[in-house]
Amino acid sequence: MRVEKWVGGVVLVFGVLTLGVGSGVAQSQVSTTTTSSTCSVYSEGTHRPLVVVVRSEVVETEECHQAALDLQGYAKQHEGSYVVFSENGTRYRLDKPELMAEIEALSKPMQELAAQQSVLAKQQQPLAAEQRELSEKMKATHSPDEIGRIGKEMGQVGQEQGEIGKQQGAIGKQQGNAGRALHDRIQALIDACLRDHSCPVA
Repeated sequence: MRVEKWVGGVVLVFGVLTLGVGSGVAQSQVSTTTTSSTCSVYSEGTHRPLVVVVRSEVVETEECHQAALDLQGYAKQHEGSYVVFSENGTRYRLDKPELMAEIEALSKPMQELAAQQSVLAKQQQPLAAEQRELSEKMKATHSPDEIGRIGKEMGQVGQEQGEIGKQQGAIGKQQGNAGRALHDRIQALIDACLRDHSCPVA
């Protein structure tokens, strides 16, 4: 989720113990699974830092400045389902059930696509290991026949890697589209609440 696909300033949090990417965390508190490698923004749109919490497990972050990190800290300390965001130094929280139900529904395609990417990544691992092994054999031999044989094997493995890579790329495009749709909807809801001066302070 750059190269990574998610959109400016969002931390998504899903599933107490079971729901969402990185599920299965055996604890009742919010479990943060994001790392610095997931931090990024799209070039367009609002870069407002926010955290989306649905059933208490952090899944995705994009903005890496201090405001976003502070919001992650808030998410670690507060369970439930809500959107917490920062605007002009003030922290706000949205947690209406109908809002969170909509956000959870929008997030499900992202979770499903992430699971597919995980499966494909596991398929790539043994192929990469095989390529490394073949490369070492290639370096160690001086026989033209052996070099030809190994080269053919490497080509076959590379073709398999390429096919999986195509699938990963197609899924990555879908992840980007799903992430943008979710981000745009969340930002629209926040913008409306700020215009109406109806955002509760967290």
